[in-house]
Amino acid sequence: MKKKRPNQGKKSLIQCVNELSREASILLFSGLPITLVALLSFYSTVLREMERDPELTRLIYPPMLEYIFMALTLTVIGAILFDIADKKE
Repeated sequence: MKKKRPNQGKKSLIQCVNELSREASILLFSGLPITLVALLSFYSTVLREMERDPELTRLIYPPMLEYIFMALTLTVIGAILFDIADKKE
């Protein structure tokens, strides 16, 4: 009977980030803080507007959240593509 070893062949998120190429790391570590600041400022605005008019806020602001998530998606996918391109060379 074979014994299964936990995490054999699997890497943690920290190990994967540590193995990124230089270009991918620059993109990831410069894009993520900018996206986080945008998300926090958006959240702050939504909280202020919820006090004034909750119904209008629920109608207007959720579609604006797509821009922040698109920036996050582009940052992560861009870093992955940079890493793949660098490691193929």
